[in-house]
Amino acid sequence: MYIDRTENKLYAFLIFLIWPFLSVIIAFKEYRYSWAKNIIWFFTAYFAYSKVDPPEYYTDAVGYRSSFISFAKEGTFSDLLDSFIFGETADFFEPILKYVISRFTDNYQIYFMIIGLMYGYFYSRNLWMLLDKVKTKLTFVSVFIFIIFSLIIPIWNLGGFRFYLASQVFIYGIFNFLILKNKSSIFFLLFSPIIHFSFVLPVISFLIYKFIGNRTTIFFLFFLFSSLFAEIAQNNLKQSSEFLPKVYSERVEGYTNEEYIESISERKLEANWYLSFANNVIGYSSYLFILLLYWKRKLFLYDKDLVSIFSFTLLFYGIINMISGTAGIVRFYDIIYLLSFSVMFLFIQYYDESKIKKYIYLTFPFLAIFIIVSIRKGFDNFGLSTIFGNPFIAMFLEEKYPLIDFIKALIM
Repeated sequence: MYIDRTENKLYAFLIFLIWPFLSVIIAFKEYRYSWAKNIIWFFTAYFAYSKVDPPEYYTDAVGYRSSFISFAKEGTFSDLLDSFIFGETADFFEPILKYVISRFTDNYQIYFMIIGLMYGYFYSRNLWMLLDKVKTKLTFVSVFIFIIFSLIIPIWNLGGFRFYLASQVFIYGIFNFLILKNKSSIFFLLFSPIIHFSFVLPVISFLIYKFIGNRTTIFFLFFLFSSLFAEIAQNNLKQSSEFLPKVYSERVEGYTNEEYIESISERKLEANWYLSFANNVIGYSSYLFILLLYWKRKLFLYDKDLVSIFSFTLLFYGIINMISGTAGIVRFYDIIYLLSFSVMFLFIQYYDESKIKKYIYLTFPFLAIFIIVSIRKGFDNFGLSTIFGNPFIAMFLEEKYPLIDFIKALIM
């Protein structure tokens, strides 16, 4: 227990107004205070408002920006209804959000700021769901795993916000339902497909889990089986999509289309080697954590919180493995990594198990590369004002060049 001191809260938010990035550092340092997570929440909104989109290539954020500006100028309520009636979109949240905000402003920065407010709320709450479980103090191992957790779906992913916002909402629902036993949080699980239609899959996975219950050994065997036979289900998904409504079947068909899969493969080949390496590192580390946790499962056999979230992780991991031959499914591994790293983090807080930590240490050199690569990707969307500016400066400044350009200019 700790006392939330009002003067510390006012001091922290004053620093946020003057220098937001410094307030983030203070928030993590003073994570036991209830206001700390709100600093991360507001900083995410500030980042969304001031973020930079690299000018040399097209991104999801550029598409959302163009769509919003166009809709603000010419879009009507009839256009919104037509997009639903004629099946132009399988998602409802983004078009409605765009319509509502565009009735008040055509400033795309405000549009992104509101997205950042929503994204930051769930992102910060998911981080503090783990931090609130720290019993004594954060060890080096705990800090390292927590950093990885925070960077799997970081705030700079909100450029393509539909899938990643849905991810944060889904994880928030899972944490609250399985760890805090808040039954009403099932609303957030069920709401995630409205943000991104593909979250019908994790919701169905959760309903299967609720029906079967905690069957750790069965789910672990399924996980192992799925890891060996992960390529068999692409055609099954394509055939199953025939029974879906047109708007959903077309999206599934698009994700399973051979040309789409080939284009994804070509992008991976064109990407820098360290991007693929970082993805592989986080994947192999997640596998290792799953094996270690199952090995030590007897330690938390009577801890329903850990058993529940570990069981669901195994089931969902297995389901995603079975359909991983589909290009669009690969993004769900980020959710799995969040789950597996969160279980490991919680396990370390509950049980001081020195033997398992030795194995975790083996992953450190490789996961350090993941941290560097993830932060490097963030530099594509950070501007100088992200690090050194504040909300008052951001209102009068629209940055066009990312932080990485300034870094390259200094070292080259």
